[in-house]
Amino acid sequence: MMKQLLSLISILFVIICIGAIVAHVVPMGFLWTSFQGFIGGFVDVFDHEGVLAVESSPEGAAVYVDNKFVGQTPLKKIFSNGSYDVKVIFSGFQTYARRVVIEKNNTAIVQAKLSKEYGKLHIASTPSTAVVYIDGKRQGQLTPLDVQVSPGKYFVKVEKDHFYTYEEDVLVEPEKTITVEADLVRQVGRIVIETMPPGAKAYIGNDVIGTTPFTHDKPVGKYVIMLKKPGFRDKIIEANIAPDETLDIAVDLTERVGALKVTTNPPGAEVHLNDVYLGESPLRIEKKPGQYRLTIHKKKFRDLSEELVIEDNITKNIHRDLDPVIVEIRIDSEPSHAKVWLNGEDMGYTPVVLNKEPGNYTVRLTRPGFRNYVDEIRVQEGAFIQLKPSLEKEQHSTR
Repeated sequence: MMKQLLSLISILFVIICIGAIVAHVVPMGFLWTSFQGFIGGFVDVFDHEGVLAVESSPEGAAVYVDNKFVGQTPLKKIFSNGSYDVKVIFSGFQTYARRVVIEKNNTAIVQAKLSKEYGKLHIASTPSTAVVYIDGKRQGQLTPLDVQVSPGKYFVKVEKDHFYTYEEDVLVEPEKTITVEADLVRQVGRIVIETMPPGAKAYIGNDVIGTTPFTHDKPVGKYVIMLKKPGFRDKIIEANIAPDETLDIAVDLTERVGALKVTTNPPGAEVHLNDVYLGESPLRIEKKPGQYRLTIHKKKFRDLSEELVIEDNITKNIHRDLDPVIVEIRIDSEPSHAKVWLNGEDMGYTPVVLNKEPGNYTVRLTRPGFRNYVDEIRVQEGAFIQLKPSLEKEQHSTR
């Protein structure tokens, strides 16, 4: 504005000087009329100007008029009357553009409230429901999610328990959607299992993962492992496998055994299992689970034999009352009614039936007027003994 005013003054000064020179040779009336016409035309040139005022929020935006940079907001500038394309540009914000009409002696006001430029991030993961960080800031929603962001470069991190972290640098452009597909890889650890004795199969659920000793790579997490070996008790272990680490597990297996407790009445009977002598009752033994034949033997008593099953971690109690072995001994005499003595014990008079255990016995028969009868007998199990001696009369001497 000041420059234009100075230019006007300079022009007027020059005109006045020229007018003074011309006044000496040209009549005054003619000069006056000519001067009035010139000044009127000159003023008409400046009478066709107006003012363009541009404000923006935020301030400091670049102003372009008909694609020419004219300054930064806030801005006031004189323009000739007419229509103009005005653009207000600020980095990170959407460009404001409008067409304005400038009228003479008026101010055309442009108030540009700039809106931020945005792009979009679409973040998905396999598996889903993973946590997302953008430039270190955790997002409130799990994958999949859409986030509106200003244009620029971002560092995206996707995390999920038991999976390796996914990281990616992305460049977001205005009005565009950038997709991040995080294909998560499950974290893996290593487990080494040994058993004593070896040869146990390891199961997770119904799946066999190895036979001890073995090494197995497994996704991280907690596992319940069952160890099985014939003749040994199953063993359950818990394994917490950590990422990129080796977990060593050593297990002593316990042999499967059950107990057999044998008591008899009377005690002191021989106990045999599968024809193997184990000792005398009462007796407690430990054996592997299975089916066995038990035999109990005691002299003068009937043998007992039976099949039984010994189960793991169970004590089987067996008590047996032994039946004595009885042999029938029939003793008679000729003549009868002789007194019977068995091993010196009075058994009554013939005929007599005695039930005795197997063994050696001394039989003696006495009857007045007859000689004593004495015999040694051996009684065996299953035998039948019958005695009927003829007694001899005593011989009386004569004088």
